[in-house]
Amino acid sequence: MNNNPGSGLVAAFESQNVPLSDIVPTSTMSISDRNNYRLDSIRRAIARAKEKGVINADGSNAVIREIRPTADLTFGANANQDWLTAAMVAGTLLTVVNNRQVPQNQLFVIYGISCIEAAPAVGEVTIARGTAGAGGINLIVNLQSLYDKLEQEAYFSKAVLYDPTDIIFIQFLPVAAAAGGQRYILHGYVVEPVGTTFAVQPA
Repeated sequence: MNNNPGSGLVAAFESQNVPLSDIVPTSTMSISDRNNYRLDSIRRAIARAKEKGVINADGSNAVIREIRPTADLTFGANANQDWLTAAMVAGTLLTVVNNRQVPQNQLFVIYGISCIEAAPAVGEVTIARGTAGAGGINLIVNLQSLYDKLEQEAYFSKAVLYDPTDIIFIQFLPVAAAAGGQRYILHGYVVEPVGTTFAVQPA
């Protein structure tokens, strides 16, 4: 089974060596496909973490955990592990992850996004690397196709990996104002050696 969402379309682009920047609503995927996609994202992150020396070659010291908004990404406007953005102005780019450098002993993977708002304000999401995105754009997706179908969650056509010391730069482009900000969850994982966040490996 191809573990990428929208596997046929992704495969068609990959066969031509053309990257695909897209989102796939999770409601269009089976539970098995969703689980397989998350596992595939983890496998890619573990393999890369081994390659970069973040964890042992046999993975014996590895911890894989959910990415945290404040501790890992300094996301948005809060310091209490909340996915709340700052105030949004229609048509004005809002930087939600501003030049966050991945620690030397960690590797990040971001594979999807959820909106938990009744009236979503964000139209477009840009995921890039390098200071102010100077290292290149990894993904640009428009979320309005989700809202049109009353969807709340989507996976990216391909998960985005960030190596140790990479700079993460993520912006939202609102199509409506939201003075109090809104909550958008970036789904992802952190691969790190035991002792970084967890004193021992989780049972």
